[in-house]
Amino acid sequence: MYNTTLNLIRGALPNIKKRKIVIWGAGKGAQEIINMLASEGLGDRFAFIVDSKVQSPSVKNIDVLNCKGKYYVVVSISGYHPEIEDQLMRWGYEPELDYCYYYKRYVEGISDYSDKLGNRVDGNPGKAEICFVGRDARVKIGTGFSCSNLKILMETGASLEIGENVRIFNETSNDCARWKLKEGSVMILRNNVSLQSKGLIYCASHGGVYIDDGTTILSNHRIVASSKGRVAIGKDCLISHDFAAYSNDMHPIFSVESGMRLNNNCRKSNIDIGDHVWVGFRTTFLKNACVGLGSIIGSNSMVSKSYPNNCIAAGIPAKVIRENAAWSKEDIDSIEMIDREYVGYTEIPTDFPIAE
Repeated sequence: MYNTTLNLIRGALPNIKKRKIVIWGAGKGAQEIINMLASEGLGDRFAFIVDSKVQSPSVKNIDVLNCKGKYYVVVSISGYHPEIEDQLMRWGYEPELDYCYYYKRYVEGISDYSDKLGNRVDGNPGKAEICFVGRDARVKIGTGFSCSNLKILMETGASLEIGENVRIFNETSNDCARWKLKEGSVMILRNNVSLQSKGLIYCASHGGVYIDDGTTILSNHRIVASSKGRVAIGKDCLISHDFAAYSNDMHPIFSVESGMRLNNNCRKSNIDIGDHVWVGFRTTFLKNACVGLGSIIGSNSMVSKSYPNNCIAAGIPAKVIRENAAWSKEDIDSIEMIDREYVGYTEIPTDFPIAE
């Protein structure tokens, strides 16, 4: 919450001008905001704390704010209390221009939504529940979008683009898909993408998840894009149940002997899956995994390196067990019925992990 409040303050700096900053709310969050203001070089702008219920030598009554233009107010109370905004507006304060109030804004079934913080939804979200946490986040939804149980969290500056005829479908009515887009992150689903519910897609700050046209991902998927990293999945892919993709190590690892960090580059790394790739169930992709066009990854495999086009790879870690392979989503009798762009001889460098 408080990082988001600080982002709101940063965005409001042109409006704050030379005014002092007053924090409304004497809870523990007030001190955290004061500390963050100091860390951002804004400590001298803090004036005092006000509260309608707490009275002490360090906390003033809210009535001192009845002088619009002198202070900029930051509301640090969790949850939404409309009486706070009502009071500020009675005193002539205007949202953003004179105060900022972080709280979650839920949008469900509202087409072409926008709010005073620059958050917006272009298109019809259907039954999706969108929660805006911060400002300047955008959701763009193409026609034909359908879902039954989808929860989306959008932080400051996050961007979600959903193409035409994207479908989020359930096995049972209790299944839920969750997408979480942190500050400045991007998620793009191209046309005709199908995702089964009971999955999680998480974009860390300034990370990205990209899923191209016609790809299907089944239930229990976990896709995590690291900060400034990406998970990119090509068009016409078929990804089975229990798929996991983590574009970093999630936690730092150190050498006990030297004290040096062993995975310094884990915060910015990528996963790239080419067009028309078939991924079997219970398969895990780790940072720097890359699979070429038209390939197949066997079930229960762990993918952490690069694999070429039109191959079959399997195992822990995965190794190439067959070259020059092509596959089809449909039950066909001839390779001639497969799109020619997905049929080719494997081009395999000498340093690829080939099974013996």
